[in-house]
Amino acid sequence: SAGTALMAKLPVASDPCGRITYSNPSQTNDHMVVGRIDYQWRPNQAVFGRYLSE
Repeated sequence: SAGTALMAKLPVASDPCGRITYSNPSQTNDHMVVGRIDYQWRPNQAVFGRYLSE
C-alpha cells in the first residue's frame, strides 16, 4: 500500500520511544585575528600591545 511505501522511506528511530533526532548541516567560518607585541628597551622602558579582530 501507499502507507507502507511511505514508511519505508522514513528514518529508523534511534531510541525505544520512537524519537528521531537530526540536525541541519551548517557551515560556519569564524575568522579571527589575534596579535601581541612586547618589547623592553631598558628595565624601566617597555611597550606592549594586543590586537583582536573578530
